[in-house]
Amino acid sequence: MHKKSSFVVGLFAVTSLLVGACSSDDKKSDTPSDSLATDAMVPAMRAIVALAAATPTDSVDLNACPLGDFDGMVGKAPAGVQAVATPDEQLFTYVYQFEGEPPHLQCGRGNLGAYSGETPEGDYRDDLVDLLEDFIVNFDPDKAHRGGTIVRFCTEVIGAGDGAFCEADWYDGNIWIGVFMSDEGQSSELVEQWLIAILDGVVANVQQLVPSLQVAS
Repeated sequence: MHKKSSFVVGLFAVTSLLVGACSSDDKKSDTPSDSLATDAMVPAMRAIVALAAATPTDSVDLNACPLGDFDGMVGKAPAGVQAVATPDEQLFTYVYQFEGEPPHLQCGRGNLGAYSGETPEGDYRDDLVDLLEDFIVNFDPDKAHRGGTIVRFCTEVIGAGDGAFCEADWYDGNIWIGVFMSDEGQSSELVEQWLIAILDGVVANVQQLVPSLQVAS
């Protein structure tokens, strides 16, 4: 589900080394009134995926970020995230599909990115580990939030090279939304704060942007 494109760390493959707790007792049920309403986001996301017709061998560029104004989303991030923003770098907006994974939508610029997709079947952490072959994944305890679960982790590169990053994902039974940060100042706490700040906006934006999105020429 989580492709860090060439502007961060390159493609991930199929398996990974996992460090850290594999489960958490920190999950608790949120009240229904606090839950994010994500049902309508699923058909909207499928419409964008159908428009792009991405395959597991290639990403498909879109004319705009399908999650909303990316720089506006960065503007809602904590100061530690905004400090590494690079607004002059190229904005990447696309649909991507891993082999055996639901397609996902992604936007990013420089060391920051955001993405979303339908929640895959099975254990969410296990699915992450299966995609991050080149990294040691250090999970923080999961947290219940807005009717779903927040998964937070930072990575270390296996062997030589760079590209380590921290990420926070929120998922429920319908969709997942994630953000990542790749920089010396990265932390799971910072990306979690950023994720929480944009959740409502992303859920609304994906539905509203469907009519205006096109495959980039």
